[in-house]
Amino acid sequence: MSPMTSGKSLNSDTHIKVPVSLGEFCDRLCILKVKADKLSSQGSLKAVDAEELYQTWLRCGQDAAAFSHKGDYMVLLKRLTDIHSELWDLETSVRNGTVGIEDYVRITEKNNDRHAVKARLDLMAGHLSEPKEYHA
Repeated sequence: MSPMTSGKSLNSDTHIKVPVSLGEFCDRLCILKVKADKLSSQGSLKAVDAEELYQTWLRCGQDAAAFSHKGDYMVLLKRLTDIHSELWDLETSVRNGTVGIEDYVRITEKNNDRHAVKARLDLMAGHLSEPKEYHA
């Protein structure tokens, strides 16, 4: 019986397992890597174990040996991390109120780039890619 139907609450040791495509997994992993690289406060870093995350990131590259396009995989993983780093900086500017209309356009362009990389990763793994209506 699940915690949702048993009346029990989820605790901090509970992990929810959700099947996701390779693109979605890599997207989330790259977001966490950027957070680990950019967060400055120790309190914030507690939620992101940077060393464990880095090791997972490396293992993903090693596990990609099963793909016939391992080199492409590593390039795409690095590209996705770079896109998230750029988005982090742009979105920080938005939060600080120091943006112009061109920055909003760049955010949209970066999200389109992000979707394209995720779709490529999904294609390499034989997974379906999540369609996005704003993506041309």
